[in-house]
Amino acid sequence: MSLTNSLFGYDTKANLLSHNGEAHYYGCILDTKTSDCIFKTLLTSVPWKNDEAIIYGKRIVTSRKVAWVGDRSYIYTYSGTSKRATPWTPLLINVKYPRLSFAVVGGCAKILLKPFGNIVF
Repeated sequence: MSLTNSLFGYDTKANLLSHNGEAHYYGCILDTKTSDCIFKTLLTSVPWKNDEAIIYGKRIVTSRKVAWVGDRSYIYTYSGTSKRATPWTPLLINVKYPRLSFAVVGGCAKILLKPFGNIVF
């Protein structure tokens, strides 16, 4: 990735993935106080569920929490299990618009959330 003197100080159009998708870096979009508050609220307001997978024909429930959220009840299938998207929470809508709208081309209709330590992807 080559850094440029764009508005954000780097090339936001540069694709960080070498193949199979696109990822762009926009840098810090929230201050620490705001992001800490959002993180704490996400942990308690999102409908987290234990992840599941089919491994060697057996259904395994993992300790990892995930949340599949969308504009409508999208179905997401992986590892032999399917999830139906739940509606956006008020906080996720607040984060989605307007904070992330500049970074999402074509809108953001669905998202898979996973908490890892002190961050949520």
